[in-house]
Amino acid sequence: MTPAPVAVTANGGTSVYGASPGNPGLSASGLQNGEGVDALTGLFNSFGVTATTGVAGGPYTLSVQGVLSNPNYHVASLNTGLWTVKPAPIAVTADTQSRLFSEIDPAFTYRITSGQLFNGDAFSGALARQPGSAIGVYAIGQGTLALSPNYALSFVGSSLEIKALPSDPSSQFSPPATGRVGRPDAVTGGQTSISFQLNPALPVSIDTNGSGEHSHRREEATEPAPTVTASIDAVPHGDAPVAGAAHGLVFAPISQYDPREYAAGVLPGFEARAGQAAVLTMIARAVARETDRAIFIDTFWNASEVDKASQVDAAPLAGRVMFADGAGKPVDPAVADALNPTAAVAVGERLQSAPVMLASAPDQHGTRAWMLALRLSDDGRGIVANDPATGKQVMLGYDSESGAIGGVTRVFNLRTRAWVALTDAEAMRVVGLDDLTAGVVTMLQDFRPAGYLTVVIP
Repeated sequence: MTPAPVAVTANGGTSVYGASPGNPGLSASGLQNGEGVDALTGLFNSFGVTATTGVAGGPYTLSVQGVLSNPNYHVASLNTGLWTVKPAPIAVTADTQSRLFSEIDPAFTYRITSGQLFNGDAFSGALARQPGSAIGVYAIGQGTLALSPNYALSFVGSSLEIKALPSDPSSQFSPPATGRVGRPDAVTGGQTSISFQLNPALPVSIDTNGSGEHSHRREEATEPAPTVTASIDAVPHGDAPVAGAAHGLVFAPISQYDPREYAAGVLPGFEARAGQAAVLTMIARAVARETDRAIFIDTFWNASEVDKASQVDAAPLAGRVMFADGAGKPVDPAVADALNPTAAVAVGERLQSAPVMLASAPDQHGTRAWMLALRLSDDGRGIVANDPATGKQVMLGYDSESGAIGGVTRVFNLRTRAWVALTDAEAMRVVGLDDLTAGVVTMLQDFRPAGYLTVVIP
């Protein structure tokens, strides 16, 4: 009897990464008498795909292996098959996050909402959010978060909300109990002049770590900058301002994140100029003897999400305040932070006769932090200032010899009329200043002026 010829094929197919598929076996044509492929004893499919077989190597070629042992047939032809491993579907959803203004962003976390990881695989990269530092809501996107080609990753985004700093109606956000924040006597037609000056580069730095040591020395600019420690204990507890009193005026501290300081009672969505406008508001209220708070932050600055280049407008101070560069030349305050000064003037010297608007260097978004420095402390080793970010009065470290200004060391509480060390968490809690979060405390400690506007009161 002559063996019947058969054509044998290794079957192919598909599977999903992470699954353990079974061997698809063989198929054949030419079989006799209703026999199935199992009659082709000794032959088998070379299939070797497992749960760890990756997508990238496919499609995988499968072949007929072995030696046919059934004498009723002989192999006339062999055919290969293909096996494809498909990516495993997996879905990830970003978690909703929030933080207070001036805190650092939290870790952007996520969770697997469908599917799973296999074989010890892990994500790489991280989520990223829409840029911006203003109070508002920012989209959290996929960023660089990724998996290997063994997965079909789908992503559902979320959001980060940057919230305003807490507002305490009984704290420094409110005007003095008398309701009067201006000069006690009538203001005449005198003119207030303001000059802008970048802070000169000093080879001296301030460290406000509260160690209690205080020393200073000068080095050549080519030498490493020495450290000047401004002890928080060096500021007398009795050195307390009267609601921001300085130079015959009362400068009530306000917060740029207090909605009550805006005409509509609503926080704006873009704050790059709000700090400077808040300081101008403090000055305007003091000079104008404003009692009904008709002067608001947005009197000087029109916040706009559409027009992010909106500028500070000092027109309400026209006739009372003049802005000038370091040489006394009048300038537009809207571009004052871009001036190139012609001379350097020590802030401490200016504070002997006038308040000073201090500005930090701009951050990556072009936003400056501002403070209104009112005067030197009684011992000359600190600067009393209004901070528009928190709406509180603070004490900055100061080295009178070098003129270097350090970060905030103390916060003043109007209700207890006491200075409290910024690093004393328990004391801050007792006097009701524990609303300053760790991020805000760090912001205050890290404040360093890069330029200033000097307010000269004749």
